Amino acid sequence: MSMWFRNLSLSRKITSALLLAGLIPMLIVSILSFKIANSQLEQQAFSQLQSVRDIKASAIKRYFAQMENQIITLAESTQTIEAASAFARIFPRIVRASGYNPEEIQNLKNGIKDFYVNEFGQEYKNRNEGAQANIPALMQNLSAEAIVLQHQYIFSNSHPLGEKHLLNAAEGRSVYHGTHANYHPNFRNFLGKFGYYDIFLLDTQGNIVYSVYKELDFGTSLIDGPYADSNFASAFKTANTLNKGETFTEDFKTYHPSYDAPASFIASPIFRGEERVGVLVFQIPLETVNAIMSERSGMGETGESYLIGGDFLMRSDSFLAPKTHSVVASFRHPNSGSVNTIAAKEALAGKSNTQVITDYNGNSVLSAYAPLNLPMFEWAILAEI
Repeated sequence: MSMWFRNLSLSRKITSALLLAGLIPMLIVSILSFKIANSQLEQQAFSQLQSVRDIKASAIKRYFAQMENQIITLAESTQTIEAASAFARIFPRIVRASGYNPEEIQNLKNGIKDFYVNEFGQEYKNRNEGAQANIPALMQNLSAEAIVLQHQYIFSNSHPLGEKHLLNAAEGRSVYHGTHANYHPNFRNFLGKFGYYDIFLLDTQGNIVYSVYKELDFGTSLIDGPYADSNFASAFKTANTLNKGETFTEDFKTYHPSYDAPASFIASPIFRGEERVGVLVFQIPLETVNAIMSERSGMGETGESYLIGGDFLMRSDSFLAPKTHSVVASFRHPNSGSVNTIAAKEALAGKSNTQVITDYNGNSVLSAYAPLNLPMFEWAILAEI
């Protein structure tokens, strides 16, 4: 290079020097301009992610506030108070009113065992990658009342699995059936209108005296029955100590009657005047939360927003990795379905920020994250692209 330059004529040397003198600043300016433009684009992307994060966080908060208002309103309605009082009064008399002796109760139990094994068990297997439900454990602590109700409203119900709620009342002389026919259509309509997974009435002793969908928890005790250690039981026990107009919500955990899908419950006490007569419980669906979080306007091909819990598992389905990071997959396989990123850790520690991180798929992403600040949950919200 130096020999080439020395061999040039004076005029060419001067021309080359002038060109270099002009090109070097131009190159520097170009590099600086690129860096500035890149930084501005990144900041613009972060601003957009923050907006998405904050808008969806507000929507989720409004949804849970709406649920609280709905369950309080329904718990204080005349219909619910009358229904809870009636079902609680009738429930202990079901066996006697139905005229069954102990031998007949055992025969009924054998009948519902067929349903547990062949219908529930097969559906459980289909939804859980071939895993077998523990049927003996589910039936071990069933009371006589639960056996009678499940035989009449599940086993003998002609509607198929998943549609047992279409039966208005079972046949028989028990007063329970007339009470069920009176109140069930209205509760079923309420469930359909607001999209809840199920609605339950419990007496103050923890018996599930009524449910809309009639899954395997129907008629069981949340004190000493097969689901006494569930988050449903925890929601009931806390709500049974609350004052009128208060609520308690349990975070999502796997729930066996729902085929071990994650389930969350919100509960509120029912009072007749000053007398506590029961507890109203909603089983919270995932669909509404997913509908809010899956809205992807302005997120491009690689953007998504999602929720995680304090256990680092999903609380909404991933758009980019649905096989491993849907809520169901995350709970079923926490080792592969968790989100243990820098953003997740900081958000769950109460920090809000934006930065470039490595996401749960191992990709470099722009991430805007924050705690969700729901009083009942330790959740975080992340928007990434």
